[in-house]
Amino acid sequence: MYNPKEPYLRLAHSVEERLMTGNFCQQRRRMIDLVVRTSLGCGKKAAYIRRQRDFEVVGIGENRIKAHLDWLINARVIIREGCYYWLNMDCERVQIKLKLASW
Repeated sequence: MYNPKEPYLRLAHSVEERLMTGNFCQQRRRMIDLVVRTSLGCGKKAAYIRRQRDFEVVGIGENRIKAHLDWLINARVIIREGCYYWLNMDCERVQIKLKLASW
């Protein structure tokens, strides 16, 4: 049920379009959503995620977290400094392939 007093996310349309059209597997997309939710969703620039295995909360096995996280960081989708993670808002610097529409 919609609650107008509930917190919400605000993302630029260009950033949301890049997320919607990015060629992400479901697990990587959930990792991105976790970073966005715990950073921008909490009114902060960066999410504090103490241990990589904390990404298990979105249903990813501990043995796959590092590979997915490394991919997201190398593609410049997520930026990490120590235990702080944030979404790269500079869409021009993100290095991912876009999904092609198959109509």
